[in-house]
Amino acid sequence: MAVLEIVDKHAFGPQVIADRLLPITKEETTDEKAFEILSKEYPNFLSSINDSAYFDNIKKSPKFLRILFKVCAYYSLSLDQKIYCNSMIYKLMSNSNEEIKSILLMLGELINRTHVERLKRCGIDRILATYLAVAKKSSFEPRYNIPRLNFCINCMDPDFMTTQRITDIYCASFDTLLDIKDLFNYSVKDSYIRVASESWIDDKVLQVSANMNMALLSILESLNEDQIYAILFSYYKSAMTEHLASTDVRFSMRDINRKIFKKVAKVIDKLKSENMYLP
Repeated sequence: MAVLEIVDKHAFGPQVIADRLLPITKEETTDEKAFEILSKEYPNFLSSINDSAYFDNIKKSPKFLRILFKVCAYYSLSLDQKIYCNSMIYKLMSNSNEEIKSILLMLGELINRTHVERLKRCGIDRILATYLAVAKKSSFEPRYNIPRLNFCINCMDPDFMTTQRITDIYCASFDTLLDIKDLFNYSVKDSYIRVASESWIDDKVLQVSANMNMALLSILESLNEDQIYAILFSYYKSAMTEHLASTDVRFSMRDINRKIFKKVAKVIDKLKSENMYLP
């Protein structure tokens, strides 16, 4: 029995699955045959084995990606499968040629259709909406997804990516109080733009980052005081666990404009009265 279990497990390993998918990349394989193969194998491919190096060349094949698009359009993907697919798209997008990028954008729009439509109502085009939607669901962990989403936003021109537009994007992407808590927590702790000294971080990038800060605080201010307390208390606990100082975060809560963010300031004072000091 043990031998049979080992053989069965090996049968679904990445090398075996890659060997089964390889004919899809060949010109002599008809689209019909390729669709048939991937219809059987896509649940294995869109799984935790997706990142295996055995699939590197397969994922660079325009033919494979076109067939994957057809399969994803035909079958209803589970949430996990969509995340694995988004992860693949996100990782491939920056190092692909224009043909592959075009297919990846089509695939990203397909599997994130509802979110893309919400984002387009924020006054952004289909391409940017797809990038943002893919980034938002490119892993199972908000601590990765949120900095990725923010990085995409930060690459835009500040005249376009205003505080209001960023606020609209956040509101289209984060629905619940838990979502907003994660958005605030992981955004404020994402201090890369603030501390990095790379040449691409110019005045425009810094202005978008500042607009992002204002958007986060504006969303926080729009909540009631109990909700603000819950979010800032969660932020305090994580900051203490990670031993974060004001120089380790995107912006210090001690420096906010108390005339604009009156409810937030009141909650900060309440936390301080309870001996909880935010970085």
